[in-house]
Amino acid sequence: FTRSGESFYMAHTMNFLYRLNSKDGSLEWMYRTDGSLLTIPALENDILYFGSKDKTITALNVKTYDVYWSHKIDYWIMCEPEVEEDYVYFCGGGGAIYCLDKYTGELIWKYQTNGPLDLTNKIIVKDTILYSGSKDGFIVEIKGEEIDMKSFYLK
Repeated sequence: FTRSGESFYMAHTMNFLYRLNSKDGSLEWMYRTDGSLLTIPALENDILYFGSKDKTITALNVKTYDVYWSHKIDYWIMCEPEVEEDYVYFCGGGGAIYCLDKYTGELIWKYQTNGPLDLTNKIIVKDTILYSGSKDGFIVEIKGEEIDMKSFYLK
């Protein structure tokens, strides 16, 4: 769930994103996707960012219900999007970490890890440094738009 004011947003594996009233649980609207929604959506400034099994990450305006942009990748979206400054970060099922421009959906960079990523993966961005783990036992540290990465092996 993602909550904002009097509403909360719920992604469902049956290809729907719901906005529910937080006071009484009533349905305010729903949005159909072409694939199951496996992760929690991220909300910033009335734009909801979410990914699905149709290999698309979408930015949806929650006031107008219009799609702001969508971006297709080669694999399912495998982690909750993280919105930080002008960027949206997320993981794809093929083991890649992506950075998109949050206003246009344009790909800024893509980093291919050496191992798979899954639904338990979490991206953390702190002081313009991105951290993420992968199933190969490494934590990836990426600084800025120019990928300056370090990998730390966890034994």
